Amino acid sequence: MLFTRNENCLNTITYRVRIAQLSCFLTFEEMIGSILSCRIVPSGKATCLENQKKKFWAPAFLTSTKNLGWAMFQIKMNAVLPFQHGATTVYVHGIFRIQNGFYSERTRHSIIIAASFTRLSTRLPPLLRMPAFPKPEILSFPSGQFVPESLFSILIPSWNNLDMLQFCVLSIRENSKYPHQIIVHVNEGSDGTLEWVKKEGLDYTYSETNAGVCYSVNAMATLARTENLLYINDDMYVCMGWDAALWKVATSYSHRLWYLSGTMIEPSHSKSECVASPHDFGRDTTTFMRSELDTFAGKIKRKDWFGASWPPSLMPKELFDKVGGYSEEFSPGMYSDPDFSMKLWQAGVREFRGVGSSLVYHFMSKSTARVKKNNGRKQFAVKWGIPSSFFYKEYLQIGRHYRKEKILTAPGMLPHLIARIKALWIRIR
Repeated sequence: MLFTRNENCLNTITYRVRIAQLSCFLTFEEMIGSILSCRIVPSGKATCLENQKKKFWAPAFLTSTKNLGWAMFQIKMNAVLPFQHGATTVYVHGIFRIQNGFYSERTRHSIIIAASFTRLSTRLPPLLRMPAFPKPEILSFPSGQFVPESLFSILIPSWNNLDMLQFCVLSIRENSKYPHQIIVHVNEGSDGTLEWVKKEGLDYTYSETNAGVCYSVNAMATLARTENLLYINDDMYVCMGWDAALWKVATSYSHRLWYLSGTMIEPSHSKSECVASPHDFGRDTTTFMRSELDTFAGKIKRKDWFGASWPPSLMPKELFDKVGGYSEEFSPGMYSDPDFSMKLWQAGVREFRGVGSSLVYHFMSKSTARVKKNNGRKQFAVKWGIPSSFFYKEYLQIGRHYRKEKILTAPGMLPHLIARIKALWIRIR
């Protein structure tokens, strides 16, 4: 799908795209739009007509009223518009049927939507505009010991959790089929983490205070020297062959629009079908039963599943850069995973695949108890206009068995309308 860039009669840069069947919100992490007008022109013409306040039929909620507001407009399209920076006027050409007026009969025609876009940080309400805490100064320290054959750049944020971090890095080194670049973000490091990372010769970033997930992952990504990023928590122990299983799936695609997750083994019961539980092999490094876990991981058979959205997560670096990394307004990180997945959806990703044969043991050592949490559930509803649970269940089909022939698509108009009402309730509570 090709985009054409030209100058319209208002002397503003415009983009054009043919609308197809896949649903996509006209809202992005760095840009938001306020719908100014919806104009109808005969197909093939680009004449700017007067505002036409009409309603149009489409398989999504669409009302052409002035100042419709950001995160409230939805169209059907098969690709994301290349909104990145600055302010611009955007024209979208599509095929809809007229419901009321203007043309006397239902026919195919082009709708041109003019939208004004500005940077997200200047247009969002205070809830999204201000992070939960200020961004600390983050310093970067590349080690200079990069192995050219490295396949993944593994990003590990850590906050005074040295024992777990050592276990995580050890498992990566011993249980990986391929060499990888390991990058650690050290939050504070007062427990000896900083000295240990230096001693091990790892690439690392550092902040004197806790930077949270979003800031730290984005900082670590700047040190990545491979074409693939893998984000993992420091309280995870990877099982034998975990990377080979992920890479086998990644290389099966003829494109680079995919987002993969490994399958977690957890000691406590989980309601998620994506997690193998309860299988208790220890809650910390002192009670960890490594040989029993290795035996279990070698026997367990897990199917692939839909809905990859959390670590350990693998993605192409160019895709991470395209969507701007993790949204820092979700700092310290609550609901940053569904937000990141939504951004990938906007960028055209439809392969959100959990790999059943890529296993990691999750100690469930929570760092979130030590930090003031952001209201991520409300932030997601405000930003995207739907609840995160709706996105997981209806968009990503999370937990369902993966089928290669199935292509993820957005739900229809009625479920979306109900979801928007629920999101509105979340916002006002």
